[in-house]
Amino acid sequence: AISMRMMVDEFQRIGLTTLGSPGLEAINFLKPVHPGDILTAELVLLERRPSNTRPDRIIAKLRTAIRNQNDEVVWTARHIGFFPRKPVQPA
Repeated sequence: AISMRMMVDEFQRIGLTTLGSPGLEAINFLKPVHPGDILTAELVLLERRPSNTRPDRIIAKLRTAIRNQNDEVVWTARHIGFFPRKPVQPA
C-alpha cells in the first residue's frame, strides 16, 4: 500500500495520468519491516510499448523496490500499467 501511494503521488507530481493496471507480475517480501523503519521507494521503467489493441495507450512494465534505513531492499514488485499515448506530431 505504501509503495502504491508513493507511486501515485509521484505520477501526480509530474503530471502523468495512469489508465489503470491489469495487476502485478511478481511481488517479493524480502525482509521484515518494523515500526519506526524509514522506507524509501525506487520506481524504474523496464519497458514500454504501444498497445496493439488500443493505439491511444502505452503499456509499461515497471519495477518498484522499497529499501529501509539501512539501504536493504525489503520489498520488490513488477507492475504493468496503462498510460495515455501522446499524439504523434506531423513532421
